[in-house]
Amino acid sequence: MTLFPLRDDTCQLALKMRECGGQVSYDGSRYERNASWYGNVLWSSVEMFGCTPLLDGTDDYAKVEAGNEIMKEVDNSQAISIVFWIKYHADSQGGYIFSYGKEGSDNTVTVRSTDSGQVAFEAEKDGSPLWALSSYNTVDDEDFYFIAAIADASEALLYLNSNKEDSESLSEFWEKNSDRSLYIGARDVVGSGLQDYWCGYLCELRVYNRRLTEDEIKALELYYRNFEVRPAILCPRPTL
Repeated sequence: MTLFPLRDDTCQLALKMRECGGQVSYDGSRYERNASWYGNVLWSSVEMFGCTPLLDGTDDYAKVEAGNEIMKEVDNSQAISIVFWIKYHADSQGGYIFSYGKEGSDNTVTVRSTDSGQVAFEAEKDGSPLWALSSYNTVDDEDFYFIAAIADASEALLYLNSNKEDSESLSEFWEKNSDRSLYIGARDVVGSGLQDYWCGYLCELRVYNRRLTEDEIKALELYYRNFEVRPAILCPRPTL
């Protein structure tokens, strides 16, 4: 893995979300799968990241039209890693941060916050749960939290600030069966459209079609916290 997604073929999406305005967040991976913003997204200057989007929990979300391409690669490799930073807002409640697949119709993969302030990582296949993880600790204060949601054919894991919060052994991996967009900040429900909007700050979202190691998760978190990390983890030989 590398902090520079263009050097890593397995990084399928890398949205910094720090444009400080406009309707597009640009993908830093080599695949150029940009996200389009909808609603009245505010851009706010916050510690660590500078200007980041603040979603209002009502109608703000981003849509990656090429979500089906990303999840096809995930299906092919039988592994996924979703990482991002979030910070609650004063009005935050539960909501979907990452969502692929139409709930009630498709196989789905989601990461959300719960009404009690925990983080949940869930997937369904043919209407039955494949995994349903929940963080032990909550993220409903004024701090930024680094989330890593990871799964392959043998195990699903959920990390909060590089600490493993929950895990589950799996007998099979999720299977793609729909050509859907990928949503950030909401989920698509059959018969109802978009709902369960996320309220809060969100940035530096990446999706890999492989399982990140614990060392890689720690390296990503420490980089953004401006600590020293091992160069061998951050900058392997480029694949370009």
